[in-house]
Amino acid sequence: LSRGFAYALHPTPELWTKSLPHRTQILYSTDISIIILQLQLKPGCVVVESGTGSGSLSHSLIRTIMPSGHLHTFDFHQQRSEKARVEFEEHGLKEFVTCYHRDVCEDGFGLEDKADAVFLDLPHPWKVVPHALKALKKSGGRVCSF
Repeated sequence: LSRGFAYALHPTPELWTKSLPHRTQILYSTDISIIILQLQLKPGCVVVESGTGSGSLSHSLIRTIMPSGHLHTFDFHQQRSEKARVEFEEHGLKEFVTCYHRDVCEDGFGLEDKADAVFLDLPHPWKVVPHALKALKKSGGRVCSF
């Protein structure tokens, strides 16, 4: 800069949502806030997300459940899943998230009695409800579909 001011901002999920490369349609902060509220998420929660997409929601979920929670995120598209995994690693979030390439409609989550909450962002969420119920802890939890 030759004149004026420059601000270096600490990366936040909100800034990531505004600047991320769109591989899919994304959720924005207003919707993300409602989802986190309705799922009753807090630090320490274990969350299952189907439909990783561009990772907009994933970043906010991770910030909410850190430092002792974990996000299991699934996408049926291998390149999207791999790209999200690389971005999480680059953003220093690797220890809080596990990315899976899987068709959860057909194959389920492969998780039982683990999750406090399940979020479904899929074309046919009703096909996944039985798998979501298996993934939830026996003590209960919440399922949200968008």
